[in-house]
Amino acid sequence: MILIDMILTLSTTLIALLVGWYLSRRYYKKTGADLVEEAAKLRHLSTIMLNAMEDEGPVKLNRNEAGEPVGRVVGMSALFEGGSTMSMG
Repeated sequence: MILIDMILTLSTTLIALLVGWYLSRRYYKKTGADLVEEAAKLRHLSTIMLNAMEDEGPVKLNRNEAGEPVGRVVGMSALFEGGSTMSMG
């Protein structure tokens, strides 16, 4: 009787583990695919926004060989003024 109870307990535990593993795997595969799709959409929208900003002039972008934005050009300017005096005493 005790052996039968142990076998039933182990078999139901194993079945519950397998069902839980299957459902978890299915859920995480779907959410992973959804996340990849969302990231692709956001990347596309970011590229559109950066292109529009560059067209209007506020930013200048560095691009790779494929034409994708990979950075921003930061324009800088400086004005140096100096002077010296020399006296012979």
